[in-house]
Amino acid sequence: MIGMIEPLVKEARGRRQVLRALLVYGAGAIASAAAMGALWGTVAFVVQRLTWGRPSIASVAVACAVLALVDLGVAGARPFGLARQTCSLWWRRLGPVPAWFCWGMDLGLGFSTYRATSLYWAAVLTVVLLAPPVAAPLAMAAYGLGLVANLAIAVLALGARGLFSERSGPSMLYVRPARIVSAALLASWASVALWLALT
Repeated sequence: MIGMIEPLVKEARGRRQVLRALLVYGAGAIASAAAMGALWGTVAFVVQRLTWGRPSIASVAVACAVLALVDLGVAGARPFGLARQTCSLWWRRLGPVPAWFCWGMDLGLGFSTYRATSLYWAAVLTVVLLAPPVAAPLAMAAYGLGLVANLAIAVLALGARGLFSERSGPSMLYVRPARIVSAALLASWASVALWLALT
């Protein structure tokens, strides 16, 4: 996502343009994440009829621990997902506002683009195995809101430091720290889930 925001940092001339882009992007990200949440909720409805309780909680704990190791790059592992980015041509073909909405919709789906971390899969596992199925759209909409917060933080950081002028590109500067933070969050959630499974 960090590479995708280059047009916003370079071409947005004021706070209003940045805020408008974030709002439009957020509308797309939250809407598509909630729609995927409805789908995951349907899966949860079926799966939770087959299993629930301690085995499900333990499964989430183990899966999150494994995902934490993936994000740390143990044995060369990388977060899994499709090897594609959002379409950079949307900016020129559609214009800024529709492009931001489309980027939000694409990323909000969660599975359709490259994943820098494994947090999406932890959210999906938690929704499918533990959350009430009717709450799945809301839970995944929260994931979409997290994408908006992530973008806002990245815009502030990259705009302040002028990283788009560096040869290495901004995404390489932030992927490793993002994966370390993600691994810490996943390990924390794994610990909580394990504690819940054992009590």
